[in-house]
Amino acid sequence: RILDFYIKALEAMVMGTYNFFDQGIGRIHEQVRFEWSCPGMMPVVTFSGGVGELIYQHAAGETLPGTTYFGDLGIDLARRVVASPVLAAGLGEFVPENRGRATVYGLALHSTDISGTTLYLPDTDMLPLRDLPILARLPLNADSEEWLRALELLHKGSCGGCVQLISELSWDPNGKPSSLAEIKAAGQRLTAVLKERPLTGKQTLVLVISDNAGKTLGSYATNWGQLPLRLIVIDEIPDRHAHFVNIGRCLNNIVPVSFYGMN
Repeated sequence: RILDFYIKALEAMVMGTYNFFDQGIGRIHEQVRFEWSCPGMMPVVTFSGGVGELIYQHAAGETLPGTTYFGDLGIDLARRVVASPVLAAGLGEFVPENRGRATVYGLALHSTDISGTTLYLPDTDMLPLRDLPILARLPLNADSEEWLRALELLHKGSCGGCVQLISELSWDPNGKPSSLAEIKAAGQRLTAVLKERPLTGKQTLVLVISDNAGKTLGSYATNWGQLPLRLIVIDEIPDRHAHFVNIGRCLNNIVPVSFYGMN
């Protein structure tokens, strides 16, 4: 009965059957009435959040888990949504880039940042990148051994990973920026390590730093483009404690950076 109610409520909202929310328990489920002025046309429906991810997974024919992490009705609700001709009409054609993994409001408010315009991105076709593990949080003056340990983790996967570089600006947005000498030294140390332990195939190393120094750090790390590797340096990103990162497509020389598994 619970699932029946919510499917009817969602269908009523999409179809503009407002009398559903004018009576009984429906009244407490409508915060803002969804109205549109396109007679004869159906709106495109997309989904976000944990249930949204399950919906797109099921619609793609992928196997759903036996139970959700919280033991709730998410899986059952996802199946019912996919079975609804009204709600499932656009599932195959309109799929969010991240399959609605995080709720739209929470993602925008708590874990998404926009890069500076001086990021190091030699090829925009390298983006987007999804589900990159954050391999390490290293100080800007990390030594070769620390870098090698991070790269060993990167080589355990096939796609690559992300390293967060910690500087004074990571702790204090009003702090002292890293000097050119510090950026240069960090880049040159990374160059030496990457020559010893080069990336392979399509492995991509993403560096995230709070300083406005993406292009400079990337240039030193690749010996001004002479070292062929898939390296991206994204700058002016506040320090985040997370486990995974998604990086969206580049637009006007900036990229969105979304963190997952926030601590």
